[in-house]
Amino acid sequence: MQQGVLGVIRRRMDTAAWRVNRWWRQWLPGKTALAGVDIGTREIRVAKARATGAGIEIAAIGRFPTPPDAFTDGIRSEQLALALKQAVQSAGTEIDEAVTTISGDKLIVRHVRMPVMPDKEFDQAVRWEASRHIPVPLEELVLRHIRLGESGTEKTRQLHVLLVAAPLKTVHDFYNLFQQAGLRLAAIDLPAVALWRVFAGSYKVPPAGTVAVLSIGARATHFVVLQDGKLALTRTIMVGGDAVTEALAKTYGVDFSVAQRMKEEEGEILVALGEVAATTEPAQVQIDFAIRAGMGELVREIKRSLSWYQSQSRENPVQRAILCGGGAKLRGISAYLTEELGIPVDMGIPGVRVRTGGSGEGYDPSLALAIGLAVREAVG
Repeated sequence: MQQGVLGVIRRRMDTAAWRVNRWWRQWLPGKTALAGVDIGTREIRVAKARATGAGIEIAAIGRFPTPPDAFTDGIRSEQLALALKQAVQSAGTEIDEAVTTISGDKLIVRHVRMPVMPDKEFDQAVRWEASRHIPVPLEELVLRHIRLGESGTEKTRQLHVLLVAAPLKTVHDFYNLFQQAGLRLAAIDLPAVALWRVFAGSYKVPPAGTVAVLSIGARATHFVVLQDGKLALTRTIMVGGDAVTEALAKTYGVDFSVAQRMKEEEGEILVALGEVAATTEPAQVQIDFAIRAGMGELVREIKRSLSWYQSQSRENPVQRAILCGGGAKLRGISAYLTEELGIPVDMGIPGVRVRTGGSGEGYDPSLALAIGLAVREAVG
């Protein structure tokens, strides 16, 4: 299933034009270890994987602030390339080759159902489906697909296909960015698949049941459903932790940067607020109210996504949710979402070792996407 994922897009020059070559490479013995690079709104995160006798582990981690206006009017590659270099240098190890991903607002992702058909007919049928579901000329996009499985009766079998498209210009811009930073970009991957690797594909025994992964970034949240360890649904919710920061800025009449520091240093969602308010400092209660107001839209969108999934797969209800991303570091968020969503919500632990020791040691939830990218060729 995962071998059809949005994968390797090689950048080459053919006279004055770019062209996309191939989308998959195998993990080869002795091959230079890959680094996963997650270019977030607030921070660039780098994770380098290496093969050991006990399996794959994350051997080095680097991070550096993303320039504030790096994505204003496209990609400001000069500023971003310098920050990317510094993020790589902070990992403290040699990195030549990397895997990255494109943010959700620039990707077009569609779930479609197609009749089962011979492989020789499938690629043409996929393009026809894409032309129906994607409101952008296909010649302006890099288009790939993932077969997520089959469903239906023996006579009415259908393929569940995930269509993924990225603007060709954006792909070219990313290759140019990494080249300026002195790196070879080996792959542009899909965020949902990177998260699948971290919380299912990298496990010796994939988790049973139906689990939602909530990767909360600054401006967007990746909502991914894993069913018995397989990718079943992905959606990008265009709301993230910045909504909380904006609510704090409005409540306290401060600018965004001050509100961001307040969220990181003082922010906390109180558990059972009605019961503890009488014994809690008024200042902390006020912060709690502001944070809850900022979380409102994200909670509503997560509930809509859960409801939509349940309507499509009534026999496999979501049993729990796991958190990752920078937004997962907000104190009290697990208990708050457990109460709001009506299912257990906790921090996910990756199926690969991070730095040293046992599984998950040294792990920071904001690193999940970078880790999933780093283990791409080892896990699939």
